Amino acid sequence: MGFVYVFHGEGASFAAAVYSTVEDAKAAIVTNGMSGTLTAYPLGQTVYAHVVEEGLFKGKDSPEPRYIQRFTSAYLEHFHFVDGVLA
Repeated sequence: MGFVYVFHGEGASFAAAVYSTVEDAKAAIVTNGMSGTLTAYPLGQTVYAHVVEEGLFKGKDSPEPRYIQRFTSAYLEHFHFVDGVLA
């Protein structure tokens, strides 16, 4: 399993970009002077399934779809940028 790197710009409702490598993502953010959060998301599975599989979160026996679809985790690798500078 791999990861994709999703950039969510400050104040945006949706992601602004998705990258296959963290290096490409950071370069684009710096070049464009953007502010926001870059997060590594597991490819091919939900964040919920990923953290449960990795033993980072115990999980529920039968989670509701609404719970899974809104689930996020601080265990995901992430970076904060302000005006293209890693904060």
